[in-house]
Amino acid sequence: MQRANAITLTKLRPLQGQCSWGARGLHQAEKVLLTNYVWKIGSNSALLAGKERWVNGSIPLFRDDVPLSTVALTTVASLLLPQHQGWNVPRLCELFQSSTVSTIRGIEIPRFTSSSDSLLWPFTTSGQYTTKSGYFFLSRNTDICSMNVPLNLKFFRILWGLRIMPKWKIFLWKLCHNGIATSANLSSRGLAISDTCPQCNLAPETSQHIFRSCHLATILWQSGHLGIHSNLNPDVAFQDWLIAWGRNKVVFNGVVQDLACIRSLVNQGIQQHFTFLAQPISKVHAWSADSGPPGFLFAHFGASFCGTPQAYIQVDGSWTPTSTLAGIAWVVDHISSHNRESQGSCIIAPSALSAEAKACLEALIWAQGHGLRHIMVYTYCELLVQGLRHQGSQPNTIAWTLDDIRTIGQQAHELATHIRISKVSRLLVQQAHELATHIRKGQIPFTAF
Repeated sequence: MQRANAITLTKLRPLQGQCSWGARGLHQAEKVLLTNYVWKIGSNSALLAGKERWVNGSIPLFRDDVPLSTVALTTVASLLLPQHQGWNVPRLCELFQSSTVSTIRGIEIPRFTSSSDSLLWPFTTSGQYTTKSGYFFLSRNTDICSMNVPLNLKFFRILWGLRIMPKWKIFLWKLCHNGIATSANLSSRGLAISDTCPQCNLAPETSQHIFRSCHLATILWQSGHLGIHSNLNPDVAFQDWLIAWGRNKVVFNGVVQDLACIRSLVNQGIQQHFTFLAQPISKVHAWSADSGPPGFLFAHFGASFCGTPQAYIQVDGSWTPTSTLAGIAWVVDHISSHNRESQGSCIIAPSALSAEAKACLEALIWAQGHGLRHIMVYTYCELLVQGLRHQGSQPNTIAWTLDDIRTIGQQAHELATHIRISKVSRLLVQQAHELATHIRKGQIPFTAF
């Protein structure tokens, strides 16, 4: 499930009669998605406040003295001030418990853009659903990883890191999870077939029988270079894939395999492996791999950068998980007058990242109001700069704030001015950090204003 701008959700048709395992699986997946998605509030919200999960993935708690009719009819839009001015705090205090009010005040809403509500998958940074995040969620909340023997996590880490063909890795993973489509497995799942091994017709075709007990497997193991007695050695090796390949020829093509055929498949598999090794290794770049040294990672808006900016602005936020209050500050060094001035404020923020983003936005609004047209902004927050550079991978918790910063950047482009936001070392934003910390603690030095 990815971001959506409509409140009506498209759902699968209800199951009717006897359905396939695939249809049941799809409905189960839909149930998981619908149970875990959350809403991100837009400036044009149409959500009912007491029905949807929009406060940190939960439905907010109303006060006990609020009538049920009010709870049923209150919309999120009615909790917002007009013209993007923020939350209506007196209205929040009338309706919700104090802890809920504090949490709601920390939810970001757009300042300059008109955005609709968005559906988010809460288990990824970007808010977009991925197969990896879905599997991660299910593996920790269901029994999908259960096996006949405990999982050997070290073994699987080694397996996924091997330079072998992906189909071999997947096969071994399925083998360890008893996921091979053997006759015994298919029969136990209700298919009207015999569970007898089609190769020897002597025993049920289980994974253990195919790879250890069947006469063809026994001969193959003993005739190899290691002379393994498969009935005595519990280890499973790579040749399991090749035996299964020959077994599939028996089941699906009616071709009876002998030792010579299996050895031919072994040689074929070895040749495939060498062909795979001959392929160049694809380079996988992390999303922040282009960061470079401090000062070389930046987001630029407006005209081309040349000459000296009018001002250098340090921005920083100070936040602690023990309180929802955060301090934000910016320190401005004017180049022409060699003067320095500082500004800051205390805000409600749910995270350090949110405080950093708000500090940057407020500093840009302040600079715009004071007629600064060419500015260099210094920040210690790499995620902030990366989010501005790569909108597709931006953290969903500060998406609206980043959009507001881009709006100011677009205005700079239209006015032929420029704004550059650079990731720098902590030392270059030390004054802003100290001021933000003083503001958060209520120790505001008067000389700073």
